Amino acid sequence: MRYDDQRDRYFKRSGELYLNKLLIEHFEHVSTFDRRAVLCSEGGFSLLDLDAAPPHTGNSSVAIRRIWLTEPSDSLLYGRNYPADEAEELIIPYGCNSLRFEYSAVNYLRTQPTGYACRLDSENETGSWSEYRETNVKEFTNLHEGRYVFHVRALVADGEEPASTSLAFRVLPPWYRTWWSYLIYLILLGAGIGYLVRRIDKSRKRLVKQKELELRQQEEGFKKENERKELEIDSLKEEVLRAELRHKSEELVNSTLNIVRKNEILLNIKKAATNIYQTLNEENPVSLRRKVIRLIGQIDENIAHDNDLQHFQHTFDSVHNGFFDRLTAAYPELTKKELLLCAYIKMDLLSKEIAPLMSISVRGVEISRYRIRKKIGLDEGANLAEFLRKFTQE
Repeated sequence: MRYDDQRDRYFKRSGELYLNKLLIEHFEHVSTFDRRAVLCSEGGFSLLDLDAAPPHTGNSSVAIRRIWLTEPSDSLLYGRNYPADEAEELIIPYGCNSLRFEYSAVNYLRTQPTGYACRLDSENETGSWSEYRETNVKEFTNLHEGRYVFHVRALVADGEEPASTSLAFRVLPPWYRTWWSYLIYLILLGAGIGYLVRRIDKSRKRLVKQKELELRQQEEGFKKENERKELEIDSLKEEVLRAELRHKSEELVNSTLNIVRKNEILLNIKKAATNIYQTLNEENPVSLRRKVIRLIGQIDENIAHDNDLQHFQHTFDSVHNGFFDRLTAAYPELTKKELLLCAYIKMDLLSKEIAPLMSISVRGVEISRYRIRKKIGLDEGANLAEFLRKFTQE
């Protein structure tokens, strides 16, 4: 195959192929006669008619014979002996994206070599034709995924239009760039976003719960503080009430003791006045007798109707939760003196201490105690003082 730079095309010369590799090296000898040449070759003598025109039967054709997958190992992908249909498309996995194309043209002119040129077009780029060469093999390695069209042209005879053919094929994308892998990526992305949203929502809920817990703890702290303050206030109130109760109890005791001392003095005065009265004889003036009797009557009146008793009852009721009113409501048959005796018994006073308070004898106190037991219905053996102490606590 030769190139004419003036006409910018490739052309062939007759006879350049027929004796290729048939001559004996270093024994080249040509004898001519009648426009014919005799040459020595490995198979004998060859006669070359220099004026004879090469036979030609019409336009030549070219076909892609085989396509081999060269990786990971040579394997035949495509093979036929006639031109392929241009609408046909081969599918090639991405792992086998290195190809070797074998093609050939139908050449009836044995004396003329065939030149081949090829071109590979992709979806985004149109390739350029290679130079014509006699080799009929072309390899491509590491093709990217996408659609391709392989074109080949064959130049058989000088002056003839080159025969051409093409074959479309598609290299599949790798598994990680397929539609289902993108779907998986989308699902994983959605799952990741959902996971992040759940984590954020969980973190937000945890923060909200933590804040609520802190608020509850603060509220509980405030509540405990309020309870503590209320307890302190109640304790202070209780302490004040106890102090008032102690004060009233002291007043009650002092009042009772004053009454006891006063009544004892009055009783002693009464006793002395009675002795004086008894020692007076008939010679004493009548007026003296009358004064003594008047003195004794005033003392008795003082003992029976002293205002201190009313103060005592008022103070005793305030200390013991309305003792007199409650006892009167429970046992209306009790007299005022018996109610007063119940108060003295509740104060753990002895009979000999109660007698002067009520201007009666110790025996009279015991009789009154017996009457009170009958009226309130106490069993024999029951303690009256213990009953009265528990009465206002129920």
